[in-house]
Amino acid sequence: QLCSQDQTLQHVLNMCEYALRMRRFNQRHDKVLDVIYSFLNSHLPRELHITADLPNESYQFPQEIANTDSRPDIVFWNNSSISLVELTVAFETNFEEARNR
Repeated sequence: QLCSQDQTLQHVLNMCEYALRMRRFNQRHDKVLDVIYSFLNSHLPRELHITADLPNESYQFPQEIANTDSRPDIVFWNNSSISLVELTVAFETNFEEARNR
């Protein structure tokens, strides 16, 4: 179901209040995140651990690194480094609004 607004690309991807209430932006974000996570999981060296904040994945920030409730989208780490990935899927003119949301 669509809202009553003009269905422009910008509206559909980032501004539709109906889609926001229906969590469509979250679903799109999670699908993109799942593709990135799957790629990284199959291409990173075995000594790197990886976790992702996806609905079908068990997620906990690595406690040996920090005791926090933060939930970055992807975390990968080994004994000497850690990388955090935060994904924003936004329309090209709405980066600032999407980041603030």
